[in-house]
Amino acid sequence: MRHLNLNEEAAHVWVDYIAKFTYGESAPIYDLLHDINNLENLDRALTTVVTALEPSTMTGAAHNRLNMRISFGAHLENISGQRLDTLDESILKYIEIDGKAAHGSLRALEENIANIRTAIRLTKRDIEQSKSSVKGISRINLDGVQLVNSARDVWKLSTGKTAPARGLNPASPFGKFLYDLFEAFEIPGDAKSAFTAWVKHVHTSG
Repeated sequence: MRHLNLNEEAAHVWVDYIAKFTYGESAPIYDLLHDINNLENLDRALTTVVTALEPSTMTGAAHNRLNMRISFGAHLENISGQRLDTLDESILKYIEIDGKAAHGSLRALEENIANIRTAIRLTKRDIEQSKSSVKGISRINLDGVQLVNSARDVWKLSTGKTAPARGLNPASPFGKFLYDLFEAFEIPGDAKSAFTAWVKHVHTSG
């Protein structure tokens, strides 16, 4: 952080900030084929689940048994004929928390399936139309791109100056700062290549 003329305390704050947003956030780049394929898989899976839950897909006995298992889980055999006030605390906890949550999840899925599928459809459209969508994301240094994002934020906030948005000069103050960050955070690859990827897939799509 020597390029920012910060005291030790301020430097630690910015290091934590960069680490959080480099490793805690994903680079805003889509893997076009992979992401679309998995969204379509999710849509098909939701259709399968909702169809399987329709009354006509199973006997009434099977539906009843499923509901009991959702409510009581593996404890079903242990509670037959017993009063609730005599049950073990762990069983009561499962019934009151886990069983109710599972029932609520299924009910919420059935009630919100249309909204979820609409969200999937719109997300597919967003990805297909985005300039940040690429074919073959494995060729991109995603951690490096995200570090460029974080470094630019810190540079702006600490110096009041906007970092370069096109070409990166490694000998410039920001260039030296970025190269030092790549070394400090042990990000593989070249800082200039990551910056070029940021320009192409992130900056130009903003």
